[in-house]
Amino acid sequence: HPALMDIATGWAMELIEGRTLSALLAEGLELSAVGRILRQVALACHAAHRAGVVHRDLKPANVLFDHAGVPKLVDFGLARVNDAQTLTKTGALLGTPAYMAPEQVKGDNRALDERVDVHALGLILFEALTGARPFAGESQIGLLRAILQDEAPLLRTLRPEVPLDLERIVERA
Repeated sequence: HPALMDIATGWAMELIEGRTLSALLAEGLELSAVGRILRQVALACHAAHRAGVVHRDLKPANVLFDHAGVPKLVDFGLARVNDAQTLTKTGALLGTPAYMAPEQVKGDNRALDERVDVHALGLILFEALTGARPFAGESQIGLLRAILQDEAPLLRTLRPEVPLDLERIVERA
């Protein structure tokens, strides 16, 4: 898939000098742009999953845009290849806390699968649509507690013009 960057050691890597999705989110995006960008990121994630790779650190900073404006999913440094020996120990936190699934917060890294990437995509989509992350805390521990214990706010309470179907997709993710 064109938005999927290199996921295995030894592959040639493309140099991307463009902006990150983080930078675009800081400026705000139109609803149509959010849909187009996140669709391409989701397709790249799906391609990785079909290749047996779970990213485990999806976040806006790991989406770069090339000179043509095509989003590229990058930084597979924490990725796990299915059926591969894991080099990370159980109990180690892997990923960026704001985009972690509850399973990641619990630290059982052997139990993580593609669903953690889908969860992160939902969090990114929520942020792209509302300008806010669904979980917050005054400290990293507070954030991790919120991820484990709190319900995310309904998307349309923050941005009523978002279609109901899109809200359901975010909730499902």
